[in-house]
Amino acid sequence: MFDVFSYVFSNVFDSVINNSQLIDNIVDSVLNSDIVNDMVNTLENMVNLNINCKEYKQKYLIEADLPGTSKEDIDIDYTNNYISINIKRNQVFSNGKNVAIAVIQGGNDVSEDFYVENIDPYNIKAVFKDGQLKVYIPKKNRLKEISPIVEVSDYTYE
Repeated sequence: MFDVFSYVFSNVFDSVINNSQLIDNIVDSVLNSDIVNDMVNTLENMVNLNINCKEYKQKYLIEADLPGTSKEDIDIDYTNNYISINIKRNQVFSNGKNVAIAVIQGGNDVSEDFYVENIDPYNIKAVFKDGQLKVYIPKKNRLKEISPIVEVSDYTYE
């Protein structure tokens, strides 16, 4: 008996293999697709994370450029004069048109620790918008820590 499926498959497979122009078009369309370009751009940006801490008179400011990172992937902790910023590096890409989703592990998670002294840990504030993280760490007001000066209004000589 003649097997139609294997005959059709064999002929289609042979014609695809023997047609290098068709293969080149398929590869070009995949490599030049928006989803692949987005993945490549995001992965390139993930390599160059820029996290800096600056000290000012009244505060510390930590600024981080975190492209492709969501708010849920950022964890900030304060312990024993150290601010720790931890960023998860998992990325999920989808072309938004079908069910196909590619999950890519972009490398190890990023963790940065910064030594900060004489701060007010109850007023630390973090803002994350458009891939930019800013952590405001106010210093303690030293004037409040100094003992009050006692006014002497009257005194006598002995």
